[in-house]
Amino acid sequence: MNAAGAILLEVMDKEISIPQMWVGYLLFGALAVYLAPRSIAWPVAIALWLAVVGWGQALELNDLWVGPAIRREAGEVYVTHSYASLIVGLLLCVAGIARHIRRRLVTRASAANA
Repeated sequence: MNAAGAILLEVMDKEISIPQMWVGYLLFGALAVYLAPRSIAWPVAIALWLAVVGWGQALELNDLWVGPAIRREAGEVYVTHSYASLIVGLLLCVAGIARHIRRRLVTRASAANA
């Protein structure tokens, strides 16, 4: 294979790295948990954004041409980290929603007892 062909076949230089995935999803998930007491809209909006980004990521990993190239260059570890970091980010958003609901229930219960 010549140098031009090798350059065209490289995929991972255009993809996000594993540490960047984890940091990104964890930061957005933590932001959802942090902003949850203010409004339930924040964790829901962040979860929807993460779902759209994750959907795009899943489409890319399952693409007929890009998917096998990613697996060949980065291995199955990349795919596993990709899905795992997305799931952790979404679970943090769910935790933020649960935190908001719990806080509202506690506030209502304390107001009813007063």
